This record gives sequence, C-alpha cells and structure tokens, in this order.
Amino acid sequence: MSFLLFQRDIIILWILKKNRETTTNLMDKMGSIGDLSRHEGGANAVDDDAIDVDNWLGNGPCSSVVYQGKGKDVLFQSELAMPKIREPTDVIIKVLKTTISPDDIDSLKRNTKAIVKKRRLGQECIGEITEVGNEVSKRKIGQRVLVSSITSCGHCVSCKSRLYGDCQGGGWLLGHRIDGVQGTHARVPHGDYSTFLIPSHVWDTELEDDLVLCSDILPAVLEMGLVDGGIKYDMSIAIVGAGIKGMAAFICAGLYAPREVYILGVEDNQLEAFKFIANGPEFESTRVYILSQKVDDTVDAVLEQTNDEGVDLVIETTGTPVGWYHGQDIVKEQGQVTMVGGQGRHPLKKTCLENFTLTAGVG
Repeated sequence: MSFLLFQRDIIILWILKKNRETTTNLMDKMGSIGDLSRHEGGANAVDDDAIDVDNWLGNGPCSSVVYQGKGKDVLFQSELAMPKIREPTDVIIKVLKTTISPDDIDSLKRNTKAIVKKRRLGQECIGEITEVGNEVSKRKIGQRVLVSSITSCGHCVSCKSRLYGDCQGGGWLLGHRIDGVQGTHARVPHGDYSTFLIPSHVWDTELEDDLVLCSDILPAVLEMGLVDGGIKYDMSIAIVGAGIKGMAAFICAGLYAPREVYILGVEDNQLEAFKFIANGPEFESTRVYILSQKVDDTVDAVLEQTNDEGVDLVIETTGTPVGWYHGQDIVKEQGQVTMVGGQGRHPLKKTCLENFTLTAGVG
C-alpha cells in the first residue's frame, strides 16, 4: 500500500474546510474515534515477531489493547512498560486519539501470522511527541502529530518512488510487526517521515478528531480506490460494501463531483449513514442510489439505471469474492474495478499485499 503525501494533504485540507456540523454528526454515526487523552501511559514497540517479555511487563505506567491470540477477545491491560527509543530515527508519542481499524478487526478473526500473542494493537492515531531519537531532525518534543499507519524511512528506492507501503525498513509495522498505538504511549519508527504535523489552531477541537481518519482509511481509499481507478470529474461510480471503507470511498468521491454514485450494502444502520452523508454539499449535483442487498437485486438495479451499460468505476470494499463478482457485473466495458483490501482466502488477495496491477481483455 502506498501513500502519496500530496493526497493526504488534500484530504486534511478538505476536512479542515468542511462544514463543522456535517463532520461532527458523521463521526458520531461512524463511531470510530477513541479519545485516550485521559490516560497516562502506553505501548512499547518491538522490532520483530518475538515479544520482549522482560521489557513488556513490570508495573509500568502504560496501558494498551493487547492481542491474546486468534479467535480470542483482546484485553485492555495496564501496568505495562514504557516504550523506549530503539533506533536514532524513532520518536515516542503520548497517544491522544486513536481508532479501531478494519485491519484490527480482521486480525482477530483470522490468523495474521505477523501478529503474535501479546502484541499491542492499533495503527492509526494522533499523539504528542514526548521523546525523539538523536537523528530526528524534523520533529520536536511537544509537537502534535498525525501518525501514518504506514511507516516509511523516506530514503529507500520504494520511498523515493512514493511506494511507502513497500519501504525496505517500514511498511505496515504498527500493530502488526511491532507494537501499535491503541494505548497510551507508542514508539513510532522513522519519525521524520511517518508523522505529519497537526496545526496548533485545531488542537483539542472536534476537527482534530476528524483528522485521525487521515492516518489510514481516507488516504488509503482515496489512492487505491479512486486515484488508481482513474477517477475523473462527472463519472458514474459504484461502491460495493457499506462498511467503513465504503463510507471513506463515498466521502472521498465527493472531491470529484461524480454524476452518479451507487451504494451496494447490507446493514441498515450503515446505509442510513450513507443517506446522511449524501445530504452534504459535496453531493448536491450527484444522483445517489442507496441499494440494500437484503431487498434489492442490486446488480439488476444498477444495470437498469444505467441502461445496461454499467458504471465507469467500481470500488470494491468488502474484500470478498462475492463483492468482486458484483463489481465485474456492474462495470461498463472498458471501465475500471478497484479492490480496497482482500481478505481471507480471496483469490486476488495477493494483488493487495504486493501492490501489483492486474489488467484483462480479449485478444
């Protein structure tokens, strides 16, 4: 997964300029923000798949959400050791706001081999820098930062090509291969390039709550779902899946004033949230069709509305084979289908993990 910095900046600026009431109510509906500022302690990061138990335990001041193994409930544990600077490019942060990511939930249901027992979870947060390594030059103690879910060194071949998810010394580390940020403190590798300054005028405001979504979900869906799909103004778009990734895709689609958007979902509460988002100013000139897979033949409904042509771009967000098949059925000839995350035994999961591009046609 790569994160283009200018796209993240666009999303941050867009959220800062959004109507306050719209974003506040949206966050209430999505229910994804956790505020940990009342705690005084946090997570200690580990560099490899083994847990350093001696450094992990021990009447410390930190608390964190801790993975207990496949199929087991996580625990919120206290008296954990403080994180330490391990590399001169590290920073230590006090976690102020964090989220529950779809990847966190997926890790509990499936055996993600890199996540071992006693791993501290979490990959998205805003925090205050409390300590910096001696090679950190762009960050200072006391600054408040958005932490990217993707760690990047800023210097390797992949980073110079803006393929940050393939960073030779980074990638998806937090809450995965090292301890994460669903706690009270955390170590962030490559602090100069893996964090983004939060403007001081939005500290401790509801706008700051919104910005935490820029750690991962909004820029990820914007890039992999829309930009990689060749998004242009005035296109017809279908979003398969009404979960958090689908909501993020819908929000980001508002940047491009689409002509039509079709939402294919199952859960009534999620579809209600889409109806709320659709009333925002970004979609004043957009025809939005919200289709429940419980009561509608959603494929037929899309084809009927498009005169059997299909849509320009399908953003598949469920990560399931069924979602992929729906995407194929409703995309127009020479259209685009993008897939944001493949789960479990999905036959195309490797395309997500290794960032390769698949094209198809008839010779």
